[in-house]
Amino acid sequence: MNYDEQAYLEFIDGQNDAIELLSPQSNSYYYLQGWHDTKRRLASGELCWVFQEQKTEYSQWEEF
Repeated sequence: MNYDEQAYLEFIDGQNDAIELLSPQSNSYYYLQGWHDTKRRLASGELCWVFQEQKTEYSQWEEF
């Protein structure tokens, strides 16, 4: 795994922990960037809006 992939995975881990409302679990720069970005988006309501939009899109799909 190269450095970019590792940084990306750490960023995603930070986002996931923030969504689960956990305290930061790492001091990694990229982890904390993902964690803080997601916490900011949660506090502003932006992520709630995104999830609601996705839910609406999925509910409009037809099952065959």
